[in-house]
Amino acid sequence: MNLIRALAILILAALAVPTAFAQTYPSKPLKIIVSTSAGGVTDLAARILGAHITARTGQPVVIDNRPGASGNIAMDAVAKAAPDGATLGVANTGNIVINPALMRHMPYDPLADLVPVGPIGTVPLFLVANSNLPAATLADFIRYARRILTR
Repeated sequence: MNLIRALAILILAALAVPTAFAQTYPSKPLKIIVSTSAGGVTDLAARILGAHITARTGQPVVIDNRPGASGNIAMDAVAKAAPDGATLGVANTGNIVINPALMRHMPYDPLADLVPVGPIGTVPLFLVANSNLPAATLADFIRYARRILTR
């Protein structure tokens, strides 16, 4: 009889505890903060990503362009956003890798305050110069720059 009474108490206790159900992610609209102005490659990548997320989840995605300070304004906003997964950041390499090497005081620490989720694309870059510059190749340009800098 004591066993039946103990089981009954356990069952009643289990029924009295509110049950928590996991929510599906995302359960609210997302924001993607972009470190460049609208219209560039980084912005375009964020908009394509946002459209893909909306198509897969049904949740709207707001693109929030915050250019300036070499991307620090945007990445600082991402770093200080609530850690609920509703704010993402899209940045280029300079914002995360180069800025800490060039700037003494940054409003955030890329290694401590941000978590890399993954790359969303690569963009080829080209070195270009005025056509009147006496350099046709990268090696020519390096020789020319050294000559100018050592004057």
